[in-house]
Amino acid sequence: MLEQIKSFFNTNILPVQSAESIIKSPNTAKTSTSAPNIEIATCAILVEIACIDGEFTDQEKNNIVDILKNKFSLTSDAAQQLIELSLQELSDSIDIWQFTNCINENFSRKQKINLIESIWEVIYSDSYLEKHEDYFIHKLQRLLRLTHKDLITAKLKIKNDRNISPI
Repeated sequence: MLEQIKSFFNTNILPVQSAESIIKSPNTAKTSTSAPNIEIATCAILVEIACIDGEFTDQEKNNIVDILKNKFSLTSDAAQQLIELSLQELSDSIDIWQFTNCINENFSRKQKINLIESIWEVIYSDSYLEKHEDYFIHKLQRLLRLTHKDLITAKLKIKNDRNISPI
């Protein structure tokens, strides 16, 4: 895992944080990130919302790839690799706090609102809001220290952009 993360950042993201600054000491029994970097944290949140209903559709994956390409200036292949790394990080984590904490430390309020809009885009990939998705995005709103108004404004923006009925 350590080599995958080093390779990804050396190949795709410049300037790259030192791998040692985001990876626990190799002397520890488990080599995982002590604090994810912002690209992994953002992608992990997007992937988590896509998987929350029990399926990760091609449309959701394509939306996430597009979001990552635009947000971090990645190629399609780099975005796919980032999704794979994020899936691994999610499976190794016990909760999403480490990801939301990283986002809170690195994103401005406006960037967090843009992220919430991206999350709504993933949710509405199938034009339907499921109860698990609704619960999770409200949880994210609180963890990202945004207001309910921020959440609803972002939701309405995406629904209007996609011409989704108000039901």
